Amino acid sequence: SEACQSEVWNRVRDQVFDMDVAEARGYIRARAMAPVRDRIPALVPSSAALSAAQQARLTAHATDRVVQRILSELAAGSSVGRRAA
Repeated sequence: SEACQSEVWNRVRDQVFDMDVAEARGYIRARAMAPVRDRIPALVPSSAALSAAQQARLTAHATDRVVQRILSELAAGSSVGRRAA
């Protein structure tokens, strides 16, 4: 999830500040799915040997982690969550 967090943040940063938490969670999740899915084969070389169900669970877990990390940083007010002046 760490490998995708920056890319996902770049996709969502201009929109999430005007959303409530539930809306932001869904928006971030939707924007995180492709980067996570695309990076799994490079980060987990054995992913090709996983069943479709295992790959889906791995993708879902990594996507959830990206969403959680971004929401946590937004809630904490870290620099990643601040808009440029």
